[in-house]
Amino acid sequence: AYNNVIAVGATNAKGQLAGFSNYGSYIDLIAPGWGTKGLAYDGGEKTISGTSFASPFIAGIAALLKSYFPSLLPHEIEAELKALAQNKDGLNPLKAGMMGAGFLGLEEVARLAKALKDGVYRLVSKMGLGRPAPSGRQQSTSGERWLIRGKAHQGTYEITPEGQLIKK
Repeated sequence: AYNNVIAVGATNAKGQLAGFSNYGSYIDLIAPGWGTKGLAYDGGEKTISGTSFASPFIAGIAALLKSYFPSLLPHEIEAELKALAQNKDGLNPLKAGMMGAGFLGLEEVARLAKALKDGVYRLVSKMGLGRPAPSGRQQSTSGERWLIRGKAHQGTYEITPEGQLIKK
């Protein structure tokens, strides 16, 4: 893909790559875009498919992040999206390693929205001090800093070796 472009492949709701979708080293993320429910012109529902539905799904998540963190730069938003992605190589063994950082679906969006609402979302692009866990997710380490947004606990915190958060 081009620089400063997030290339998105299409999957079903569970993360299985669609037969019509692109894949390879230029794909950044995969998202629902195959057999997706959408609105019909008559106001009803219809099943729709295409990467043209997967891309706006990712754009919506990017917009949600930007609304909570207006100072995030485009490359930081991309890093956040990739950190949220789930590996779906098991569902797509013939395309393993060719689906970018992974899948962002409704479950991942729900977790993100809850973390943002609760004020406990960690900005990976700003605080990437954790070490990757075997699952590919970030794991906290002593001294790691977290940004916490919320009425009662807004600020930057450090994690002690005992796992306590201390405001900095």
